[in-house]
Amino acid sequence: MIAVHFDTWVYRLFLIWYICGIILLSFQLIPPALEWSNSVFLILAGLLGMLYFIRSYGTGRGMLLSLYIFLFTMTAEGFGVAYGVFFGDYFYNSDFGMMVQGVPITIGFAWLMVTATTHVLAKRILIFINRSHMLGAGGLSGQLLQRQSARLFLLKSLQKGRCLMKKAAKQPAFEWMFHQYNRAILKKHFHRISFRFHPPAVPAPAVFFVNHSSWWDPLIIHYANRELLLHDSFAMMDETGLSSYPFFQKLGAFSVYKKKSKEVLLSLRYASSLLDNDKSIWLFPQGEEKHAERRPLEFMGGLAYLAKKHPEVLFIPVSVYYSFIHEQKPQVFLEIGRSCQKKDFQTLNRHKITSQFEKILTEQLDQLRSAVIHEELSRFSLLVKGNTPLSEGYRNSFLK
Repeated sequence: MIAVHFDTWVYRLFLIWYICGIILLSFQLIPPALEWSNSVFLILAGLLGMLYFIRSYGTGRGMLLSLYIFLFTMTAEGFGVAYGVFFGDYFYNSDFGMMVQGVPITIGFAWLMVTATTHVLAKRILIFINRSHMLGAGGLSGQLLQRQSARLFLLKSLQKGRCLMKKAAKQPAFEWMFHQYNRAILKKHFHRISFRFHPPAVPAPAVFFVNHSSWWDPLIIHYANRELLLHDSFAMMDETGLSSYPFFQKLGAFSVYKKKSKEVLLSLRYASSLLDNDKSIWLFPQGEEKHAERRPLEFMGGLAYLAKKHPEVLFIPVSVYYSFIHEQKPQVFLEIGRSCQKKDFQTLNRHKITSQFEKILTEQLDQLRSAVIHEELSRFSLLVKGNTPLSEGYRNSFLK
């Protein structure tokens, strides 16, 4: 038998390696000299998987099972790399260490951990199923009905007597950490993020209204605000979206429940109170994601409400447009426009103010779209430069 302290040593080393890897990857701090660390991580993971099988089935059977998994998965990966079967066309680069027939041996170790983890989950599921059968069909159904009734009662109570709006709960330390993480994922997924900034500066408070065509929009405007505008900003976010991504509350997001006019009014009053305290607000007046080419943009009325309440505040149109231009990864173009003239909407009713704001952003977005299509990009500045894409590696290889 393998000594228990060896298991503990491998497990602790794996945890240390894992935590260090998360920190280095999150902040893009891995130097070229540490590229071999991927291999060590996968080998440690595989050793843990092997030790699990040894503890579960004994030394002999556990070693044989681990060897079988290793050889079988390496063979399957070899066929996959050579003929594109099982997993489609793919290949491995040299970052994962020594290879056998185009497959790094560390991949066999990775499959050991995957198989061991799946084995643990399967055992837990089987235990749960067996316990459910022991309860009996009638008892189980009764429990499920009770739980469902409790959920319905809670939901009705919330809808009748309580506010569904979630206020922002900003945490500066979390916001700083998220900004570092956000920079890393933007660099990973986009070739370049460029911006065009018309006013030299925007004093706070201000209301920024943005077209909404992508899941990436909140991340991009959060990054732009931190890098360019430096406002203490808050953002209105649909209640469903904020429930799915609650961490946005720590970044300044507050919810709006669009199905009830009273809840919408509560969210707008909360936004108004933030403006009174010199905080800036970001709004997606379309209310939901819509295709960038869709016209009309179809604004909701919240923007006009704030314009009537705060005629002294600047209202800034912001356009975001995504496009592929000669590169493997997409590019993002951000335009921060000139503030809307108060004379344009001061004497109008809310419906006409909404139409006016929609017209302003539509024209700005169309101009941005035209500039990108015709590659008139000389007036754009760099906000984020992405990591080197795979296509550039191919290009350099072929040029050599």
